[in-house]
Parts: sequence; structure tokens; C-alpha cells
Amino acid sequence: MVVMIINYAIGSNYMFLLHKPQDPSLLDYFGPWPFYLVGIEISGLITMALLYLPFYRVERKNEVINGVGPQ
Repeated sequence: MVVMIINYAIGSNYMFLLHKPQDPSLLDYFGPWPFYLVGIEISGLITMALLYLPFYRVERKNEVINGVGPQ
């Protein structure tokens, strides 16, 4: 929200909050404004979950080895 206010104030488009870039990009697959913002959020959450997955698996493996489990 803060970034969008700053975008309006200085006439910028940081993080493509006000419109998509004019050149073709991956944002074209997420639909028109404002729906592509939801697509960006969902793809970001999926990416973060996939990046966290190896750490989660190691943590679970260590809990099993150490005998520490859910209480």
C-alpha cells in the first residue's frame, strides 16, 4: 500500500503495481490489472514454499533422529 501511494506521488510504477510493462512478460499470463497482482502473490507464496521444503525435510529428519516429535 505504501509503495502504491509513493508510485502515485512521484509518477512511477515500482513493482508494476499500477500497470503491467508494455513489453511482453510473464505477467501477461496472470490477466489484466488488478488480477495479475493476485497471480504474483500466489506464485510468490508457491516459490517460497518450494524453497523452504528442503529445510523443512531436514528439520523433520532431525526430529525423528533425536526422538523429538510433536507433543
